[in-house]
Amino acid sequence: MNSKSLRGLTWLLPVAVLVLAAYVAGAIAAGRLLGTPIWVLILLALFPIVITCGAVVIALIDCSFRPKGEITDEARLVWILVLVIFNVFALLPYWLAVVRRAPPAAA
Repeated sequence: MNSKSLRGLTWLLPVAVLVLAAYVAGAIAAGRLLGTPIWVLILLALFPIVITCGAVVIALIDCSFRPKGEITDEARLVWILVLVIFNVFALLPYWLAVVRRAPPAAA
């Protein structure tokens, strides 16, 4: 998979944030209101965790290979550090600030 095909996967960044937020809200509701056992909540957490980890990897690779005309080297380093440190909390800001502002890639 090359960096150009990765741009087609950047839609996963906001989706991963939404999936994780929905899982957390559902887990809190299920745990508090329905008394769902913890092992069920942990089992159900596998899908959101895989989606979120994949989105973080996609964001890091996308940031690393984004052309210099779209992002400066200093901004690239800052975004990589922010993505590594804040993980899922940095996905949506990265998607809004970098991915959405970039001009469409030429085919």
